[in-house]
Amino acid sequence: MMKKTKASLVKFWYKIAVPFFKDPLFLSKWVTEWARQNDPGRITVWVNSGYKTIVDRNYQGELFMFLQDMDQGIMPYRSRPDRAYNATLEPSNQELEQIIAEALSSRGYQRRVSEGLEDFIRRATQSLFHYTEAFFELYCERDGSGKITKIEFYHIYPPSMKKVFGQYFQVIPWSAAKHGNVKAGIRRIPKEKILHIEFPKKLGGKRGLKKILRRLGKLSGTVIPDFQMKAMEKNESSGFDLDRYTKTKYIEIAQITRKLGWHQRKFRDNDILEYYSMHRNLMFTDSQATVREHIIDKVNTALNGTVINANTEIKVEGLLTNEDVKSEFELLQKGGLKFVEQIKRTSRS
Repeated sequence: MMKKTKASLVKFWYKIAVPFFKDPLFLSKWVTEWARQNDPGRITVWVNSGYKTIVDRNYQGELFMFLQDMDQGIMPYRSRPDRAYNATLEPSNQELEQIIAEALSSRGYQRRVSEGLEDFIRRATQSLFHYTEAFFELYCERDGSGKITKIEFYHIYPPSMKKVFGQYFQVIPWSAAKHGNVKAGIRRIPKEKILHIEFPKKLGGKRGLKKILRRLGKLSGTVIPDFQMKAMEKNESSGFDLDRYTKTKYIEIAQITRKLGWHQRKFRDNDILEYYSMHRNLMFTDSQATVREHIIDKVNTALNGTVINANTEIKVEGLLTNEDVKSEFELLQKGGLKFVEQIKRTSRS
């Protein structure tokens, strides 16, 4: 009996008591041997769930179409010769270009910075429109002579990042730690190692985009209001006018997304003037160019920051810029501009 009691105490001590004293807050409870390993030199950890987000994972309707349209058209498809663009390093450096191309891309080996930049812009844009900001942890390796041998832009799940008085922290609650099999807690990330891209202020900034996302979320999926559905179930008349409701909804969405020029997938219809269609198309093109240029500027800033300090800059040719769109607006105001001609010139983006 004494031996069994002693054995039980020993088992309790090593399996329960010792682990508890080592981790009394259960921060490492969900860390396992088969969990995803962190990349070498990375401070932040991979998580993608366990947080409250602006956009629900099961979003639908108008919100789904808005997010899909805003990030899918951010870069042209390289298979189209008429939409060709090119990105190079200045000053030119082929070896460094391959290193930067691989760092920017999430698809492995890349030779050209154009390909890596395209992939990065798409990822950053998707993050901007879903979370109003994007975060990347910067990492750089050098050889004994100081030559850059490796660069990484580790993507960080935006809801996990907090900025407090200019300092960056990754907060991993138990809900996120359980899903990602990582250690819970708070990690301080040196601000020089963070590439933080916020939604452009010109387009309404983070606050403006949050309002759009939340309102679209409420409007999405409501083809017929609840009160009308209940009335229909009781075979009662509520005086509801579906056509008027649909048109009012269309106008409200047009108003809240006017800075972004979202067309709601209605390029031309009987409810709007051709001039408005052309103006809205230019607003959409301008917003895409603004987001694209904003991301490229941030990447160049990171490449020349204290962590990487590559003394180089990415130059892009062949993509529509805000200046190009400004010229189109001037042509539109002069009159005589045809919709089809405008679309041909501005569809490169």
